[in-house]
Amino acid sequence: MTLRHVLVVVATAALAACGGSGQDVSFDWQRADIYYSYPYDGQVAVSPRTPVVVRFSRPISVDASNFTLYQCAPGAERCDDSNSVDTVALANPQSVDGGKSIVLNTASGLLETSTTYSLVLNDIETDKGSPDFPNGSLSFRTRLADGGALDKQVLSQDLAVEAVTPDGSTLPFVDFSTIQVRFNQNLKADSLTYGDTDNGASVELESANGETVPATLLVQGSAAVIDPKGDLQPGTGYTLKLTGAVRGINDDALSGGYQQQWVARDTTPRATLVQQAAPADSCTNPSAGSTSMLTGQAVNCVPVIAKLLGDTTVSRQSGDVYAQLAFAPHYPDVTPLRIPKGSLLKGDPLAVLVGGHVDAGFDSGEVTVTFLSDATGYLLPNPYSDDPNAPKQLHLTIDVAFDTKDPRANGAFNQNLLQVELVGTAITDTEKGSLVVDAIGVVEPKVLGAETAYGVLSFHMESYPDQQSAPMQPEDQTSPSLTAWMPGDQSDKMRPGDPVILNFSEPLANDSVVPGDTLRLTDGGVDVASPTWPATRPCRRRWTSPCPTTPATTKPSSPPPTRASPVPSTRAAGISATATTASAGVASPMMIICR
Repeated sequence: MTLRHVLVVVATAALAACGGSGQDVSFDWQRADIYYSYPYDGQVAVSPRTPVVVRFSRPISVDASNFTLYQCAPGAERCDDSNSVDTVALANPQSVDGGKSIVLNTASGLLETSTTYSLVLNDIETDKGSPDFPNGSLSFRTRLADGGALDKQVLSQDLAVEAVTPDGSTLPFVDFSTIQVRFNQNLKADSLTYGDTDNGASVELESANGETVPATLLVQGSAAVIDPKGDLQPGTGYTLKLTGAVRGINDDALSGGYQQQWVARDTTPRATLVQQAAPADSCTNPSAGSTSMLTGQAVNCVPVIAKLLGDTTVSRQSGDVYAQLAFAPHYPDVTPLRIPKGSLLKGDPLAVLVGGHVDAGFDSGEVTVTFLSDATGYLLPNPYSDDPNAPKQLHLTIDVAFDTKDPRANGAFNQNLLQVELVGTAITDTEKGSLVVDAIGVVEPKVLGAETAYGVLSFHMESYPDQQSAPMQPEDQTSPSLTAWMPGDQSDKMRPGDPVILNFSEPLANDSVVPGDTLRLTDGGVDVASPTWPATRPCRRRWTSPCPTTPATTKPSSPPPTRASPVPSTRAAGISATATTASAGVASPMMIICR
């Protein structure tokens, strides 16, 4: 038996409760308990389209009267009938997995943004007692609005850091940690720049010797992600520094800046557990084996529900996930884990329906989900039950890019999503010898930049029983390539000031796109820093961009693509050119060049 195999056996045994076969948790529970919920108690930045899922230790029979969802006053962390501002009408509860899981949705299908809600259970009785939440309710807060009125995009007029993960206490800071920062306002993404804060950068992870840790900075909405490019040094101190140059959507400055310090803990020797995310047999009519025990929906399917596309657009995903686990004996209660940057899931094509009804005549082609950063998470003690049999909870935060093979669908689907939280359970199937993970997350992609779609993800993964024979993690040796660009063949229709949009075959490392270096604007073969538009003749602008490496691997070099675009000139004013990704500060398969 190899050391790798020994580590995997030790990790699997230490991390999860033991269950029966398949998705069943066949324990001799001492009492009726809640042992899982989505969202988890205290979760923030929750989608206003979220379902509320509660899983019990035994089947229960309930109706709408057994649940009350309260809307809390601004600033409140929890509420009940004595201090709530409203009661939210709920649709009839959906019973899943023989009554062990209950899925709740609002009657309108939509919650308010930037609002705290508390779910209270009413008079649920079983022969083993009355299950309830430890704090008397399940409370969570929805995300900020992603557009519209500015006052809906802020929680407070004074920009502040709301939360940093890991906190270093409940969630340990380790040598492979990715730092997730959440602000109380949506951000001006271009105000966050990574580097030495003593030399003008606004974000830095600094080691104890004063050196800047090489890292990738990702920004979207109210979220910022600092992903170190290599492992940190165990036993070394690190400081996260944010300066007052960081600004919110209202141009509010981060007054006084922000700092947080940690000492990185050692996670070695690590075990790599290969998990298989198998495709469902059907996303629309799944068999029992392809149905989530948590939601009752098909597992490993990514729905994209929007008025522009309809409610039947869904992609069946599959792939192997290589989870690196910290040495479990050193982390018996809260165990860190990582899924490396560059990991891939691939899925079936998405239907493209104009207005949700008219077939566009093509589909998206294969859908690829790429991890933009190291996805870090934790296996945690069960927060709802002190029963020794209660399964561990999985909290995993992922930053992903969606990409479609057919470039005609890029405008509808290609984009990045940051800080998507997956919340699940980890159970050891003693018959199969597998660690079984079931989790829920909600994604909210933009469709054509005009509508926020949503999809509830029901993930199901099982580790290979024989880890020694599990597939090895593949190495990506294919360089990114330019798959489509705008204006393309329609350059005669381009107007001065229109952006040039480049679509690549995979996400680019955002720090490899350097205007004037890896991305150049030329006029007749001569580099132009701030091009001037002649008033008397059409001008030709040429953007060139070598293929940068993707976040995970170094790719073989390839000739830089060039695209020429004659643009009718209608003004003589000087302009400057800037390059941004589809979501500022984020590695993306789509680049928008604004002039």
